Amino acid sequence: MEAGENGIEGLVAAAENGDVDAQFELARHYERLDPPDEEKSHYWDLKAARGGITESQVNVALNYRLGSGVRPDSVLSNLWIIRASVNGHDAARGILASRCMSGSILPRNEREGLHWMSLALVSSDNPRALRDYGMACVEGKVEGKDAADGAAMLQKAAERGLADAQSALAGLYRTGNGVPQVPAQALRWARAAAEGGDADGMIEMHHLYEYGIGVERSEEESARWLARAAEGGSDKARTLLGERLISGTGVGRDVARGLTLVRAAAEDGHPRAQYVLGKLHFDGVVVPRDDEEAYAWFRIAASNGEDEALYHLAGCYLDGLGVPADYDAARSILMRLADDGHHGAMLEVVIMALVPGEGYLRDETVAFKCANLAASAGAQWAPYALGLMAHVGCGCPRSPSRAASWYRRGDEMGCPESQYELASMLERGAAGVPEDGEAALRLLEKSAHGGNAKARARLGMKGDVRVAMEREGFPSRARLLRAVSCKEEPDDPGLESLVRLPGPPMPRNRLH
Repeated sequence: MEAGENGIEGLVAAAENGDVDAQFELARHYERLDPPDEEKSHYWDLKAARGGITESQVNVALNYRLGSGVRPDSVLSNLWIIRASVNGHDAARGILASRCMSGSILPRNEREGLHWMSLALVSSDNPRALRDYGMACVEGKVEGKDAADGAAMLQKAAERGLADAQSALAGLYRTGNGVPQVPAQALRWARAAAEGGDADGMIEMHHLYEYGIGVERSEEESARWLARAAEGGSDKARTLLGERLISGTGVGRDVARGLTLVRAAAEDGHPRAQYVLGKLHFDGVVVPRDDEEAYAWFRIAASNGEDEALYHLAGCYLDGLGVPADYDAARSILMRLADDGHHGAMLEVVIMALVPGEGYLRDETVAFKCANLAASAGAQWAPYALGLMAHVGCGCPRSPSRAASWYRRGDEMGCPESQYELASMLERGAAGVPEDGEAALRLLEKSAHGGNAKARARLGMKGDVRVAMEREGFPSRARLLRAVSCKEEPDDPGLESLVRLPGPPMPRNRLH
């Protein structure tokens, strides 16, 4: 029933007599007025919702969520969106799924969210449900589904014009996650999303130009897309652009503006920005060093799910930077991160298991086991550490041949330190490792070009090289030397190698 110029009175009469279709149309009439009459629109939608019109049930839920024509009430909003979902409204099911998955105005419950999301997919006209369920598949949250299944769903949502599905699909084609890595497709979908105003699409364009994927590499064009996304209010873009401005990468260096962008994103709750702000205060290079401020931002970012902030928070607890030292809290954090596969945390757990005192019990078996797990997870430092441990008999029987085997694995992973140690063994020969001067020289050259200072010195190479393994690290690396010094020191490598395990540096470097 439509309300014509002279038909509104009849529509009202029918609505007041309980005609739910009339009630729904009357709600739409008041919604279309200029300006809309939100109170009357909500009143008649509520009548129609109680009469079983699912579209009105969704409208009522959204009114209570947004405060349109009624006082906001999240409980009533949830009740109506649940009722509409139970009654088979696909859009409502998609909304309910998002609320369950995100924890917004409903307790976070991924299993329940995936249930409603799968029901929403009954309709092929629900691109939002396709997108959300597709991403859940990509992230491994749906049993029996993988990234390829998720990509197929994202493709359907992208083809229906959903911008954030287009940007997500572009990311998959750029990285080769779940689909073949196809630069042309990454560019196609990133451009479609970006030109539709999607900030994530603009960020994808930034990545494509940054690395020259599907386009000619251009730092300027990369920065331009990033700036567009930042201007649109994207906290992720503001953080990335802020970091670029602070470092001067691809843009003119502007520390003040960069800090403003990062701080704004941090105060808006963006975890990465909060971590970056903490790191800036921790490093004390572009802002004054402030341990308490660094700790505060690391803690906030960690509570918002930023693993690198949690990693640095452990360092603050270990050294009492900005907070009283708390070894139990540090150990708990590092163990949790190590269980999740964080390579740097695994390294610190290995070191902690080898250092007596400060509440830690020496356990070489635990150290060796954790290093093995790290090697299986692809941590570059792990084969090097295992080689050193096998060479000195730490946590396992002493075996030069086994050490050489681990160093070879490290060489395959491109670890300059493993290459140097293996070159040293091949140069003179060792038990179970025949002498091979030519192979030793090739490894020494690879290690030197990879940045290993010892290898560069042996070859007479000049120049200041920042070597990853020689960046400032935990004092525990120095204590590690004392911890293992009771062992018989082999001719090669020296035990001093153990204090320079390569890996992401923890923030206890300032006590050196």
